[in-house]
Amino acid sequence: MKHWIKIPIHTFETERLTGRKLESSDFQLLHMMNQNVEVMATLGGICDECVFR
Repeated sequence: MKHWIKIPIHTFETERLTGRKLESSDFQLLHMMNQNVEVMATLGGICDECVFR
């Protein structure tokens, strides 16, 4: 049986992308993005605000 060591990854980076854990300060930007019909058309449609909280 293999035992896996869990190491938290807080950020990652590729040639074209930098990712990090979401923070409460990201809510406004995510909400604005969620209200953009063109953006959300590729992500499954517009969701309610409560989904992000």
